[in-house]
Amino acid sequence: MRHLRVGAIVLLVAYGMATEGSAAELLEGLRTSGAFTGILQGTIGNPKQFRGDRPQGTLSTDLFVETPVVSTPDSVSLFFVNVGIQKGRGLTPGDSLPTLFKSPNGQFTGPNNDVQNFREENAVNFKEARYEYHHFEGGIRQFRFVVGQLDLTKDFDTNQFANDQAFQFLGQIFNNNIAIDFGGQANFFGPGIVANYYPTPFVGLSAGYYQGEGLFEDLLNHPFMIVEGDVRVRPFGLLGNYRAYAWERDTLHRTQQDLTVFRSRNRGVGLSFDQKVSGSIGVWTRLGVQDARVSQFDKSGSVGVEWVGPLESRPNDVWGSGYGVTVGGPQYRARTGLNESEHYLETYYRIVTHKNFQVSPDLQYIINPGGNGAERSVLMYGVRLHVNF
Repeated sequence: MRHLRVGAIVLLVAYGMATEGSAAELLEGLRTSGAFTGILQGTIGNPKQFRGDRPQGTLSTDLFVETPVVSTPDSVSLFFVNVGIQKGRGLTPGDSLPTLFKSPNGQFTGPNNDVQNFREENAVNFKEARYEYHHFEGGIRQFRFVVGQLDLTKDFDTNQFANDQAFQFLGQIFNNNIAIDFGGQANFFGPGIVANYYPTPFVGLSAGYYQGEGLFEDLLNHPFMIVEGDVRVRPFGLLGNYRAYAWERDTLHRTQQDLTVFRSRNRGVGLSFDQKVSGSIGVWTRLGVQDARVSQFDKSGSVGVEWVGPLESRPNDVWGSGYGVTVGGPQYRARTGLNESEHYLETYYRIVTHKNFQVSPDLQYIINPGGNGAERSVLMYGVRLHVNF
């Protein structure tokens, strides 16, 4: 059987703060693996102009290949490829759901972050082809450099409890900070460079430079740039990660006051925290602010909890619940007359029947979709199947 846990290395790299590993742990030869996710979602009481209560489904498959390139006593370099295949659009705001808040990059606040390309219903997405270099001192990683076709959300604004729609929350607002105007094509894939420096095992500094439209032309024009500082703490022996970042996307944006007028950039700042509060329970939060002149909303926040083994008879199952709020910007409110904040709730229960086979019932509820207090609230039910192979 091929290595089924290629995700171990992927997560080690993605979370960035895993500096306690050694170079030997990263060098285990060629690895191949894959993952399949099937999602069925429906609504209760959805207005007829949005197709009523008609369930929608999506399928996605990811294929991974990872191989070491060069190894020395104090460094390791790797090459990693990820290709994703998508079938279906699922519940779509403005079509099969009431219109929700939308970022300048085209991403809605929900309800299915597993839709890998929200511009096409059926797509093959060349997500990543990345070269990574890791430098170690005394077996502890001190520097990491990445270049290639990248998934922008994998290196910044990460969170231990709310960062993967394959087995955590489904709603976009709970997977990454919706108030980050990530660049890139499709679902934020594009050429870029990332550098990470770890002066101590408890502190990380990161910077990323991406082509802001995900194109392989004009690579130095219209960038998306982000810097982040991470701190790892262990109060009472319980792990916590605290991240703060600032970003800028230097591409044309329509102004909210007049959609025929453009501004050259969008900027913002944000926080992402996760903290274990016991051996089985963790809490998390995200906050983000961006330029209200070019975005429908200028503030967004979310909080949540994860509980591993809520039932004594099922120690590997996981329950998660989150609440998010998105606040319309003053220019958007003045132009549209929609003055309410959008409130988002989600809860899921992940049933782990095998380490490679998981089923997750899911419920989502949206109040004031798109800031419209006159719009009916939306209740969505769903079930997710996730298989590693």
